[in-house]
Amino acid sequence: EGDERPDKVELGVFGGGSFFQQVDKGLGTKHVSGGAAGFRVTENIWKYVGLEQAFTYSVNNVKFLRPVTPGDTSFNYGSRIYQFSLNPVVYWTPRGSKFRPFLTAGPSALNFNPTDTATAEARFLTNAKYGAQNLDDSLQVGLNYGGGVKWHITDRLGMRLDARGIWTKNPTFRLPDQSAVGVYIPRADKLNGIQTTVGLTYYIGK
Repeated sequence: EGDERPDKVELGVFGGGSFFQQVDKGLGTKHVSGGAAGFRVTENIWKYVGLEQAFTYSVNNVKFLRPVTPGDTSFNYGSRIYQFSLNPVVYWTPRGSKFRPFLTAGPSALNFNPTDTATAEARFLTNAKYGAQNLDDSLQVGLNYGGGVKWHITDRLGMRLDARGIWTKNPTFRLPDQSAVGVYIPRADKLNGIQTTVGLTYYIGK
């Protein structure tokens, strides 16, 4: 039983949404909900186990929940997340099955990257009051975990649904740990998020 269909290797693209909880420490930060897209390669090396590599690009702009000075405007800027993940995948049905529900968890490297416009504006004299002249990218190690289902539409073409949790350190974007006169992000806070995606898969090899 199993291996009725070609799915030794899966090549997939996907899109969906990226959602994060706010962090209330300091002035408070929120990664605004946005779109996510990427691609995955999965090697189904055993009957019920695979290994998956993925790249995800998401748009999650950052806003501070409170201003530096009461009554003033809060600091906000554009930000993108580049996420690389390596995950073992455990299936409930054998390789080659039409439907394959699965669970997965693995490490991720997440580069939280302010846009070029954001870093340029942070350095302008008009934004000096925010004290964000050092605004820059922040690379973090994290964990992604979740599950979903894959199914063959034809032997070679399939669809999949995924829901992934993300757990990592809250990025500081090279801003100060504390400040009385500008924006700051305390160190060592955690960031939790969810990504929900739908994807198309091309299957190779029995």
